[in-house]
Amino acid sequence: MKDISFIVSHGAATPGVAANTAAYRDGGEWLEDVLRYIDGNRTLLSELLATHLPEVTYREPEGTYIAWLDARGLPDITGDRSWAQFFSDEATVGLTDGALCGEAGVDHLRLMLSTPHHILEKIVIAMAEAVRKHES
Repeated sequence: MKDISFIVSHGAATPGVAANTAAYRDGGEWLEDVLRYIDGNRTLLSELLATHLPEVTYREPEGTYIAWLDARGLPDITGDRSWAQFFSDEATVGLTDGALCGEAGVDHLRLMLSTPHHILEKIVIAMAEAVRKHES
């Protein structure tokens, strides 16, 4: 068993210590399952975007649960709202405006891949429907 005395000596709460101990000792199988699930979402997102919202491009990340969506292919929106705000208002989808993450994030949206497959599908379909409605 790993020595966790440094955690206890700094006054960590007992439930937190117990949870961390259990995770480090017994969580390997669970972690592998989670990583496989998120990897499946990376692939699923690529497929969903290609099918429903090809204007948005995406390169699968190698080691994170955050997807960066390239929104430069989307049509112009009027007003001063960002695409993140548009999708929040029109599709009830919460995304982070990449510009909030620095210059490299401009014209991009952040989407969390750590969500159930069926929710990810609903997210992309809702986004696509909002864009189609906006275009008409």
